[in-house]
Amino acid sequence: MTDEIIQDLKQFITQQLGGVSLRIDTLETSMNRQFKELSDSIADALDSSNDAIDIQIKDHETRITKLEHKTV
Repeated sequence: MTDEIIQDLKQFITQQLGGVSLRIDTLETSMNRQFKELSDSIADALDSSNDAIDIQIKDHETRITKLEHKTV
C-alpha cells in the first residue's frame, strides 16, 4: 500500500467514525429527553394517586370518628 492509499483510508475511517459519533450523540439526547418525559409522567401519576388516597383516608377518618361518637 502506498502512503496515499493509507491516508485515504485514514480519512475515510475518520469520516465514518465521525458520522457514527454524531448519530450516537443524537440518540443519547433523544433518549435523555424521553427518559425525562417518562420520569415526569410517573411523578405526576404518583402525585395524583397520593392525593386521591389522602382524600380517601381523610374520609375514612371522618367516618370512623362519627362511628366512635355514636358508640360512646
